[in-house]
Amino acid sequence: IYSNSKYLKSVCIIVTLVSLYWILVTATRGVIVSLCISLFIYFILNVKDLKKYFFYFAISIMTIILFFSIINLSDFSIINRFIDLQEGYTGMKRYYHYTWALEIFMENPIIGIGAGRYGYFTHSAYAHNLFLELISEFGLFGFVAWILIVGTGLYNSLKILKNKKSNYKTDIIILLWVYFLLNSMFSGDISINDYFWILTGVLISIIRMFNINQKPNSYQQHI
Repeated sequence: IYSNSKYLKSVCIIVTLVSLYWILVTATRGVIVSLCISLFIYFILNVKDLKKYFFYFAISIMTIILFFSIINLSDFSIINRFIDLQEGYTGMKRYYHYTWALEIFMENPIIGIGAGRYGYFTHSAYAHNLFLELISEFGLFGFVAWILIVGTGLYNSLKILKNKKSNYKTDIIILLWVYFLLNSMFSGDISINDYFWILTGVLISIIRMFNINQKPNSYQQHI
């Protein structure tokens, strides 16, 4: 998309197909869902030439269909895990983690049960949801902190992505932040989701630069 070179675009298509294969082999449902949502948000915000993006979308769909037609989907356990969702969430172990975290929050709504104590109370490693773990361990303080971090981050990210002065490097960082934010809703805890916290710090710097440098071309010079 960013290059006019047909050779480079061809290489990107091949790399994308290879990446798709390895995502199916090694990824979890949370990773795939987070990736799809992040890319969808980006394309929605950057639709400037409908014909151009429709062309790329059509090519992508045909390529994916061709890709899936030459491989055996039954070889990928991740496909069966998506199919298992038809049976409902109540039978899933992760559902009980969500329920426990909400119950802990309701019983300790102000300050929570303390940092790192979710596992002590539930005898489980983590809640598989960063937001639920924050409110269960830090109560309303964790809730307010999450709303401020995510709300401010998403608001400014959308503003930057829609701004014509931003470039692809900035877009990539923002999309990575959105991806890790979404992925933290499916797995990990406060410490395991370290990439999300690191990118949050980077995003704060980007937002600050964007707000300070409003003069023409000054924003791009600092990236």
